[in-house]
Amino acid sequence: MDTVPWMPPVTNAPRLQETALLKLMRQCWSEVPEKRPSVGQAKSYITDMLHQQNIDSGASLIDRVVKRLAGYHIHLEALVTERTQEYLAEKTKCDNVLLQMFPRPILTKLRAGNEIAPEVYESVTISFCSIIGYETLLVKETLGKFIEFLDRVYSGFDAALQSFDAHKMETVGTSYMLVSGLPNRNGVRHCEEICNCVLKFRLLFHGLCAYKYIHLRCGINSGSIAAGIVGHKCPRYCLFGDTVNLASRMDSTGLADRIQLSEASTQLTQSTKLTVTCRGTILVKGKGEMTTYFLD
Repeated sequence: MDTVPWMPPVTNAPRLQETALLKLMRQCWSEVPEKRPSVGQAKSYITDMLHQQNIDSGASLIDRVVKRLAGYHIHLEALVTERTQEYLAEKTKCDNVLLQMFPRPILTKLRAGNEIAPEVYESVTISFCSIIGYETLLVKETLGKFIEFLDRVYSGFDAALQSFDAHKMETVGTSYMLVSGLPNRNGVRHCEEICNCVLKFRLLFHGLCAYKYIHLRCGINSGSIAAGIVGHKCPRYCLFGDTVNLASRMDSTGLADRIQLSEASTQLTQSTKLTVTCRGTILVKGKGEMTTYFLD
Protein backbone atom coordinates (compact mmCIF):
# COMPACT_ATOMS: atom_id res chain seq x y z
CA MET A 1 0.00 0.00 0.00
CA ASP A 2 1.36 3.44 -0.98
CA THR A 3 2.11 5.81 1.84
CA VAL A 4 2.26 9.59 1.51
CA PRO A 5 2.17 12.42 4.01
CA TRP A 6 -1.37 12.55 5.31
CA MET A 7 -1.92 16.14 4.00
CA PRO A 8 -1.22 16.08 0.23
CA PRO A 9 -1.00 19.42 -1.60
CA VAL A 10 -4.31 20.86 -2.85
CA THR A 11 -4.66 21.33 -6.61
CA ASN A 12 -7.49 22.43 -8.89
CA ALA A 13 -7.03 19.52 -11.24
CA PRO A 14 -10.04 17.17 -10.66
CA ARG A 15 -8.02 14.04 -11.45
CA LEU A 16 -5.27 14.94 -8.98
CA GLN A 17 -7.90 15.83 -6.39
CA GLU A 18 -9.45 12.40 -6.83
CA THR A 19 -6.07 10.73 -6.45
CA ALA A 20 -5.24 12.76 -3.34
CA LEU A 21 -8.63 11.92 -1.81
CA LEU A 22 -8.09 8.23 -2.51
CA LYS A 23 -4.72 8.33 -0.78
CA LEU A 24 -6.28 10.12 2.16
CA MET A 25 -8.89 7.37 2.45
CA ARG A 26 -6.18 4.72 2.35
CA GLN A 27 -4.32 6.49 5.13
CA CYS A 28 -7.51 6.57 7.21
CA TRP A 29 -7.57 2.75 6.96
CA SER A 30 -3.86 2.30 7.64
CA GLU A 31 -2.99 -0.54 10.04
CA VAL A 32 -0.35 1.72 11.60
CA PRO A 33 -2.15 4.12 14.00
CA GLU A 34 0.51 6.80 13.66
CA LYS A 35 -0.12 7.04 9.91
CA ARG A 36 -3.87 7.59 10.28
CA PRO A 37 -5.08 11.23 10.37
CA SER A 38 -7.55 12.22 13.03
CA VAL A 39 -11.18 12.82 12.09
CA GLY A 40 -10.67 16.56 12.51
CA GLN A 41 -7.63 16.56 10.25
CA ALA A 42 -9.40 14.56 7.54
CA LYS A 43 -12.47 16.79 7.69
CA SER A 44 -10.31 19.93 7.52
CA TYR A 45 -8.46 18.63 4.48
CA ILE A 46 -11.66 17.66 2.64
CA THR A 47 -13.20 21.05 3.42
CA ASP A 48 -10.13 22.89 2.09
CA MET A 49 -10.14 20.76 -1.04
CA LEU A 50 -13.82 21.45 -1.71
CA HIS A 51 -13.33 25.16 -1.16
CA GLN A 52 -10.63 25.11 -3.82
CA GLN A 53 -13.22 23.63 -6.22
CA ASN A 54 -16.02 25.96 -5.02
CA ILE A 55 -18.07 23.04 -3.71
CA ASP A 56 -20.26 23.45 -0.62
CA SER A 57 -18.50 21.65 2.22
CA GLY A 58 -21.79 21.21 3.96
CA ALA A 59 -23.09 18.90 1.23
CA SER A 60 -24.92 15.94 2.67
CA LEU A 61 -22.60 13.42 0.97
CA ILE A 62 -19.51 14.86 2.62
CA ASP A 63 -21.27 15.08 5.97
CA ARG A 64 -22.20 11.43 5.74
CA VAL A 65 -18.61 10.46 4.86
CA VAL A 66 -17.21 12.45 7.76
CA LYS A 67 -19.81 11.04 10.17
CA ARG A 68 -18.95 7.54 9.04
CA LEU A 69 -15.27 8.21 9.57
CA ALA A 70 -16.03 9.57 13.03
CA GLY A 71 -18.22 6.57 13.81
CA TYR A 72 -15.51 4.18 12.65
CA HIS A 73 -12.94 6.01 14.76
CA ILE A 74 -15.09 5.69 17.89
CA HIS A 75 -15.87 2.04 17.15
CA LEU A 76 -12.18 1.28 16.60
CA GLU A 77 -11.20 2.89 19.91
CA ALA A 78 -13.88 0.89 21.74
CA LEU A 79 -12.73 -2.33 20.03
CA VAL A 80 -9.09 -1.70 20.93
CA THR A 81 -10.08 -1.02 24.56
CA GLU A 82 -12.13 -4.21 24.69
CA ARG A 83 -9.37 -6.34 23.17
CA THR A 84 -6.79 -4.80 25.50
CA GLN A 85 -8.92 -5.67 28.53
CA GLU A 86 -9.33 -9.23 27.27
CA TYR A 87 -5.59 -9.53 26.74
CA LEU A 88 -4.81 -8.25 30.24
CA ALA A 89 -7.33 -10.66 31.76
CA GLU A 90 -5.76 -13.63 29.95
CA LYS A 91 -2.27 -12.42 30.89
CA THR A 92 -3.31 -12.33 34.55
CA LYS A 93 -4.59 -15.91 34.32
CA CYS A 94 -1.32 -17.00 32.71
CA ASP A 95 0.71 -15.18 35.38
CA ASN A 96 -1.22 -16.91 38.15
CA VAL A 97 -0.37 -20.31 36.67
CA LEU A 98 3.29 -19.49 36.08
CA LEU A 99 3.67 -18.09 39.60
CA GLN A 100 2.78 -21.55 40.90
CA MET A 101 5.89 -22.82 39.10
CA PHE A 102 8.38 -19.98 39.53
CA PRO A 103 9.00 -17.25 42.12
CA ARG A 104 8.02 -13.83 40.74
CA PRO A 105 11.63 -12.51 40.37
CA ILE A 106 12.58 -15.66 38.42
CA LEU A 107 9.50 -15.34 36.20
CA THR A 108 10.34 -11.68 35.50
CA LYS A 109 13.83 -12.66 34.33
CA LEU A 110 12.48 -15.45 32.15
CA ARG A 111 10.03 -13.08 30.47
CA ALA A 112 12.86 -10.66 29.74
CA GLY A 113 14.75 -13.46 28.01
CA ASN A 114 17.50 -13.53 30.63
CA GLU A 115 19.34 -16.73 31.38
CA ILE A 116 18.73 -18.08 34.90
CA ALA A 117 22.08 -19.34 36.13
CA PRO A 118 22.23 -21.74 39.10
CA GLU A 119 22.72 -19.85 42.34
CA VAL A 120 23.90 -20.81 45.82
CA TYR A 121 22.03 -19.50 48.86
CA GLU A 122 23.94 -19.67 52.12
CA SER A 123 20.90 -19.59 54.39
CA VAL A 124 17.30 -20.60 53.70
CA THR A 125 14.63 -22.57 55.52
CA ILE A 126 12.71 -25.45 53.97
CA SER A 127 9.64 -27.26 55.22
CA PHE A 128 7.81 -30.41 54.17
CA CYS A 129 4.23 -30.91 55.38
CA SER A 130 2.74 -34.35 54.81
CA ILE A 131 -0.78 -35.68 55.22
CA ILE A 132 -0.67 -39.04 57.01
CA GLY A 133 -3.32 -41.65 57.72
CA TYR A 134 -5.07 -41.06 54.40
CA GLU A 135 -4.91 -44.78 53.53
CA THR A 136 -8.06 -45.31 55.59
CA LEU A 137 -9.80 -42.62 53.56
CA LEU A 138 -8.86 -44.43 50.35
CA VAL A 139 -10.58 -47.56 51.67
CA LYS A 140 -13.73 -45.80 52.87
CA GLU A 141 -14.17 -43.25 50.08
CA THR A 142 -13.69 -43.05 46.30
CA LEU A 143 -10.53 -41.71 44.72
CA GLY A 144 -12.54 -38.71 43.60
CA LYS A 145 -13.41 -37.86 47.21
CA PHE A 146 -9.77 -38.23 48.20
CA ILE A 147 -8.61 -35.85 45.46
CA GLU A 148 -11.31 -33.35 46.45
CA PHE A 149 -10.01 -33.53 50.03
CA LEU A 150 -6.39 -32.90 48.95
CA ASP A 151 -7.47 -30.02 46.73
CA ARG A 152 -9.40 -28.41 49.59
CA VAL A 153 -6.42 -28.67 51.94
CA TYR A 154 -3.78 -27.53 49.46
CA SER A 155 -5.93 -24.64 48.23
CA GLY A 156 -6.25 -23.50 51.85
CA PHE A 157 -2.48 -23.71 52.25
CA ASP A 158 -1.93 -21.76 49.02
CA ALA A 159 -4.18 -18.95 50.22
CA ALA A 160 -2.50 -18.79 53.65
CA LEU A 161 0.97 -18.74 52.07
CA GLN A 162 0.29 -15.33 50.53
CA SER A 163 0.64 -13.71 53.97
CA PHE A 164 4.22 -14.90 54.44
CA ASP A 165 7.59 -14.34 52.78
CA ALA A 166 7.66 -17.91 51.52
CA HIS A 167 7.30 -19.73 48.20
CA LYS A 168 5.57 -23.01 47.44
CA MET A 169 8.02 -25.26 45.61
CA GLU A 170 5.79 -28.21 44.76
CA THR A 171 3.36 -30.83 45.99
CA VAL A 172 4.37 -34.46 45.62
CA GLY A 173 1.49 -36.76 46.41
CA THR A 174 0.46 -35.86 49.94
CA SER A 175 3.56 -33.77 50.70
CA TYR A 176 3.65 -29.95 50.43
CA MET A 177 7.09 -28.30 50.12
CA LEU A 178 7.78 -24.63 50.79
CA VAL A 179 10.86 -22.44 51.21
CA SER A 180 11.81 -18.96 52.45
CA GLY A 181 15.01 -17.01 51.83
CA LEU A 182 15.10 -17.24 48.04
CA PRO A 183 15.23 -15.90 45.42
CA ASN A 184 15.02 -12.73 47.54
CA ARG A 185 17.33 -13.10 50.50
CA ASN A 186 15.78 -11.99 53.80
CA GLY A 187 18.65 -12.35 56.28
CA VAL A 188 17.76 -14.91 58.96
CA ARG A 189 14.06 -14.06 58.92
CA HIS A 190 13.34 -17.07 56.69
CA CYS A 191 13.12 -19.48 59.60
CA GLU A 192 10.57 -17.37 61.49
CA GLU A 193 8.53 -16.94 58.29
CA ILE A 194 8.40 -20.69 57.66
CA CYS A 195 7.62 -21.51 61.28
CA ASN A 196 4.72 -19.06 61.45
CA CYS A 197 3.46 -20.25 58.09
CA VAL A 198 3.51 -23.92 59.11
CA LEU A 199 1.77 -23.08 62.39
CA LYS A 200 -0.94 -21.46 60.28
CA PHE A 201 -1.11 -24.57 58.11
CA ARG A 202 -1.65 -26.78 61.13
CA LEU A 203 -4.46 -24.57 62.39
CA LEU A 204 -6.09 -24.52 58.96
CA PHE A 205 -5.78 -28.28 58.58
CA HIS A 206 -7.76 -28.91 61.74
CA GLY A 207 -10.57 -26.81 60.28
CA LEU A 208 -10.41 -28.29 56.77
CA CYS A 209 -10.09 -31.96 57.69
CA ALA A 210 -13.24 -33.69 58.92
CA TYR A 211 -11.54 -37.09 59.29
CA LYS A 212 -10.18 -37.85 62.76
CA TYR A 213 -7.82 -40.52 61.42
CA ILE A 214 -5.99 -38.12 59.07
CA HIS A 215 -3.26 -35.86 60.45
CA LEU A 216 -0.69 -33.27 59.33
CA ARG A 217 2.99 -33.88 60.01
CA CYS A 218 5.64 -31.22 59.32
CA GLY A 219 9.42 -30.96 59.33
CA ILE A 220 11.67 -27.88 59.11
CA ASN A 221 15.39 -27.46 58.44
CA SER A 222 17.68 -24.51 57.63
CA GLY A 223 20.96 -24.29 55.75
CA SER A 224 22.56 -23.65 52.38
CA ILE A 225 21.18 -24.88 49.06
CA ALA A 226 21.69 -24.48 45.32
CA ALA A 227 18.73 -23.44 43.17
CA GLY A 228 18.17 -23.36 39.43
CA ILE A 229 15.83 -24.14 36.55
CA VAL A 230 15.99 -27.70 35.24
CA GLY A 231 14.70 -28.72 31.82
CA HIS A 232 13.30 -26.90 28.80
CA LYS A 233 10.03 -28.74 28.33
CA CYS A 234 7.94 -28.20 31.47
CA PRO A 235 10.90 -26.52 33.25
CA ARG A 236 10.96 -26.51 37.03
CA TYR A 237 12.69 -24.32 39.58
CA CYS A 238 14.38 -26.86 41.85
CA LEU A 239 16.42 -26.89 45.06
CA PHE A 240 19.43 -29.13 45.65
CA GLY A 241 21.59 -29.92 48.65
CA ASP A 242 21.71 -31.77 51.94
CA THR A 243 19.51 -29.07 53.52
CA VAL A 244 16.60 -30.30 51.39
CA ASN A 245 17.22 -33.94 52.33
CA LEU A 246 17.34 -33.21 56.05
CA ALA A 247 14.15 -31.12 55.86
CA SER A 248 12.46 -34.16 54.33
CA ARG A 249 13.86 -36.35 57.12
CA MET A 250 12.50 -33.94 59.74
CA ASP A 251 9.09 -34.57 58.21
CA SER A 252 9.32 -38.35 57.78
CA THR A 253 10.65 -38.91 61.34
CA GLY A 254 8.14 -36.51 62.91
CA LEU A 255 4.90 -37.21 64.74
CA ALA A 256 1.27 -36.63 63.84
CA ASP A 257 0.08 -33.05 64.41
CA ARG A 258 3.61 -31.99 65.39
CA ILE A 259 6.19 -29.71 63.71
CA GLN A 260 9.72 -31.08 64.08
CA LEU A 261 12.75 -28.76 63.79
CA SER A 262 16.41 -29.55 63.23
CA GLU A 263 19.13 -28.10 65.42
CA ALA A 264 19.99 -25.53 62.73
CA SER A 265 16.43 -24.20 62.56
CA THR A 266 16.05 -24.23 66.32
CA GLN A 267 19.07 -21.94 66.71
CA LEU A 268 17.48 -19.43 64.35
CA THR A 269 14.32 -19.31 66.47
CA GLN A 270 16.16 -18.17 69.60
CA SER A 271 15.91 -14.50 68.66
CA THR A 272 12.16 -14.77 67.93
CA LYS A 273 9.01 -15.18 70.00
CA LEU A 274 8.58 -18.76 68.81
CA THR A 275 8.47 -21.51 71.42
CA VAL A 276 10.25 -24.83 70.94
CA THR A 277 10.70 -27.88 73.14
CA CYS A 278 13.39 -30.53 72.91
CA ARG A 279 12.14 -33.87 71.61
CA GLY A 280 15.37 -35.67 72.39
CA THR A 281 17.66 -37.83 70.32
CA ILE A 282 16.29 -39.78 67.36
CA LEU A 283 17.83 -41.92 64.64
CA VAL A 284 17.77 -40.15 61.27
CA LYS A 285 18.48 -42.13 58.12
CA GLY A 286 21.82 -41.16 56.63
CA LYS A 287 22.62 -38.91 59.62
CA GLY A 288 22.69 -41.19 62.62
CA GLU A 289 21.50 -39.89 65.98
CA MET A 290 20.33 -36.26 66.05
CA THR A 291 18.72 -34.01 68.63
CA THR A 292 15.49 -32.53 67.32
CA TYR A 293 12.84 -30.14 68.62
CA PHE A 294 9.11 -29.52 68.37
CA LEU A 295 7.60 -26.17 67.50
CA ASP A 296 4.77 -25.50 69.96
